[in-house]
Amino acid sequence: MDWLAGIERFWVGSTRSSQYGVQAGCIFCSGRGAEVPKVGQQIIFLNGYRAGTLGKILESSSDEHSTFRFAAHGNHSSLASTANPKHDLFVTLPVEALPQWLPPFNLQRAFIVDELAVWFCDSSFVGESFHWIVERLVPVAHICWSKRLAITSHEMTAVMLAHGMPSERQAEFEDRFALLIAAYDYEGPRKRVKKWRDQTSIMSQVSEAMRYWGR
Repeated sequence: MDWLAGIERFWVGSTRSSQYGVQAGCIFCSGRGAEVPKVGQQIIFLNGYRAGTLGKILESSSDEHSTFRFAAHGNHSSLASTANPKHDLFVTLPVEALPQWLPPFNLQRAFIVDELAVWFCDSSFVGESFHWIVERLVPVAHICWSKRLAITSHEMTAVMLAHGMPSERQAEFEDRFALLIAAYDYEGPRKRVKKWRDQTSIMSQVSEAMRYWGR
């Protein structure tokens, strides 16, 4: 389906909505289009199975599309792994204070929410205008529900606002997202997992990485 383009496919380039995200302090958008890290720098991965992993750069290149090699924290350099900036999202340490509007999940699950916000807002921008098309909320709500993410309509709306959605759409987005989630909850047995909330949050994962920064 066309509306799935770019969602959960680990496309990590910089976009217009991700630039709004950077201004709002989004850790994921800070990593989108980031420069290849230099040898000796430490990074934290933000997506996929490596999300939350702290690594030290061993080999790098000036080519922004080149892979680089790193050693995960606690591993000897002989156990180095390769990362690809085309698919692996990361930021270099230290990390600035994180905003409170970030989703209350771990990095891996919160990245899904971020990618949905980037897709929704990018596909809504036409020139300088934000074109409100209500049908675009359907895949956003459905993917949150299918991934069993217990995110509230207020929290999802806050993420959208941080990525460029105009504030005058806040109330309508919040209401419609809540209705869609309620409809999916009613029709299907797939329950959202509330224990994922704050279980291992972005805040705690980044704080843990910062404990080892510089070591």
